[in-house]
Amino acid sequence: MYHLVDEKTRLYACNVAEITLEDAYCILQSWGGKHSLSEVVVFYSVTQNAVVINENCKDFNSIVMLCRGFLDADAETLEDVETGNLEGNTWESVCRVLLEARAIMDFKDNMKMLSHQKPGKEYHLMDWRTYNHLMQEQQFFNIFQYGVIMGKRTERARRAK
Repeated sequence: MYHLVDEKTRLYACNVAEITLEDAYCILQSWGGKHSLSEVVVFYSVTQNAVVINENCKDFNSIVMLCRGFLDADAETLEDVETGNLEGNTWESVCRVLLEARAIMDFKDNMKMLSHQKPGKEYHLMDWRTYNHLMQEQQFFNIFQYGVIMGKRTERARRAK
């Protein structure tokens, strides 16, 4: 079905005829419905959790290099590639899809990592009743302090006249 191009960056290649229905829906959604499946160059595969390149596109080798660069880049490099920098670029739509795919892949990796962690124990150092009582005392003190300050201000204003 999908041919592995680069295992480290999770980059695959396929023909348009091999695209699954679920991936076809995601392709049309990520490309905004402006293109047909035969025109799509790069897309994110939900089933593989990877970026897939259309083997039938003209600049296949260039796109493989671009995808490897995007998917292998660190966070600081990707911050430099903002939407303003992409406008007018010939590969603008491909770069946008790659940025979205990278974000989804990172999110899924983080969620997978967090799903294997055991929940920690919560330690409550203070009972909620004690906390509410202390907060109420703090609020009363703030009101009293505000009253004293305002009283001093009015006293100074009266002496100044």
